Amino acid sequence: MSSDRLSDLFQKYSKEIHEEYERNSRIPFLSRIQVETNLRAPDFIKFERRFVIPRDLFEPDHLIIVRPFAESIVLSEFQYIIDALRQASPARCKSKTLPNKDTVDNAVSDLLSLTTPNYMIIPIAFNVELTLASLRTKFRAVPFIEYAKGGEYFNYAGNRLRILWSNKYIKLNEIIIGNSKDSQWLFKSEKHAHDDRLRVRFEVNQEDPDPTLLIQTIFKYVPPMQEKVYVISYPAEMCEVAQHDTRINSDKKGS
Repeated sequence: MSSDRLSDLFQKYSKEIHEEYERNSRIPFLSRIQVETNLRAPDFIKFERRFVIPRDLFEPDHLIIVRPFAESIVLSEFQYIIDALRQASPARCKSKTLPNKDTVDNAVSDLLSLTTPNYMIIPIAFNVELTLASLRTKFRAVPFIEYAKGGEYFNYAGNRLRILWSNKYIKLNEIIIGNSKDSQWLFKSEKHAHDDRLRVRFEVNQEDPDPTLLIQTIFKYVPPMQEKVYVISYPAEMCEVAQHDTRINSDKKGS
């Protein structure tokens, strides 16, 4: 393969990785994003992944699926911000039972005196429970779970919170509620552009014919004030039981 052809493919896949990252990143829903040119070690965090891709995958009869490359950074960022919020705001509510809609309603009500919450991070098992509860009340004028513009939202007293849920790659045994405007995600950019949070580069050297894909993001997260985040914790085994029950119910529906 000619070097020009390879260079064109590098540009193509780099663009696709950027687009996949921007499309799936949770950060825009959880924090204000700002370019910061003066970030210096040790004031920033760096997430970096390297992937060696066999050269024959760049041949015309092959197609490289880029989503796993972008997702590796997306999930790392999501876990980081969950851990940071958990550390910045110890659990206000420690539930011994699986939380329900009333638990969330009370948390949002408490926060409204200090901020206007617009997101809710929840374990996927609890999201299933909320969705089922909302379906059972579908004849209400305003359902408490809504879907709009490709997202899922929780409604409370005229306030709409974007729901972000965990998956098997994310460790989360809490419900975290807050306002994205109360925190900052500062990042270093080579182009000083708002949409340049991810650095993507293909590297080739003479000693190894297989190109290396480098994906990197450099940032600093400034969490919100403790009182502006509401964390509801409950025993991890409850989440595991709920997930198990969800799988059983899904299997029954499919049988």
